[in-house]
This record gives sequence, structure tokens and C-alpha cells, in this order.
Amino acid sequence: MRNVKKQSNFLPESISVMLRSLLTRIFGIFLCFISLWFIFGLFFYDPYLTGFEAVGSFGNQGIVGYIVGFVKYMVGFIPTLFLLLCMGRFGLSLFVKWEEERAPEYNFLRGFIALCVGSAGLGLINTNGTFGGMAGAIVAADFGPVLGLLSLPMGILLFVSFLLLSGILLHIK
Repeated sequence: MRNVKKQSNFLPESISVMLRSLLTRIFGIFLCFISLWFIFGLFFYDPYLTGFEAVGSFGNQGIVGYIVGFVKYMVGFIPTLFLLLCMGRFGLSLFVKWEEERAPEYNFLRGFIALCVGSAGLGLINTNGTFGGMAGAIVAADFGPVLGLLSLPMGILLFVSFLLLSGILLHIK
């Protein structure tokens, strides 16, 4: 058997690499744009008023409002902002070709852990509100009575841990 390299019969290797790089950069810009759009929608999301990304009696809510509202009510405002910033930073790293962070499954796992810690911390800090979203409310309902008076210090510890983890993931020094 001969040792034959598998090459594309359609395009030369240099053009194929260039197109792959161009598509990666376009996808990175797309992720940055979507992230900024969702962040803008997150700050102006109000389900009780009419206006940008809001539900009201004059029409239906936009798709961005549905997505942002769902994520906001699941994990809370601050963890949702962190999630959208991580998405935007990943898009920026694809666009600029930062090669130091090419392990997305590892970063997504760390991001998921940070998101859960942030929701739990905010849920334990304010057990009557929904700052931690539904996940924080579940943590507050399950662990609040068990922890008793220690729920506030534990919530602060978890929220500080969330801030440290999110700073590491967003490369804030």
C-alpha cells in the first residue's frame, strides 16, 4: 500500500485553510454580535412594560426577549450577564485567533460550575427574591432551612467564589 495523503480534489490546501480561517472569524464576529444584542436585551428586559424586548398588550415579545427572559429567570441576572460575556469573549477569541484557550469543553465546564455557584450564592443571600433565578430559589428552599443563620455567610462565600471564577474565565486580572 502506498502512503497517500488525503487531499481535497476540489480546492487546493492553501485556499481550504484560508476559507476555514475566514469562516472561523465570521463565526466569532457573529458570536460577539449575538452576545452584545443579548446583553442589551438583558438590561432592557421588562416583562410588564411595552418597549424593546418587552411583552405588553400591544404585541408579542421578540425572540431575544424570550431567550433572555428564560435564562434570566433560570439563573438570575448577574449569572446571565456572566454567561453572555463568556459567549462574547469566546467569539472575540475566535475572531482575533487567541490560541491560548482552545479547550472549549474545559471552559464550558468551568463556566457551568461558575454559573451554578453564582445562582446558589445569590439564592442564599436573598431567599425571598429571585436574584439567583429558579436555580437559586431551589437552593434557598433546600439548603436555607438546613443552614439556618449560616445561609447568608454561605451565600456571600459562594458569590465571592462566583466572582473569582468568572474573573478567571473572563481573564480579568
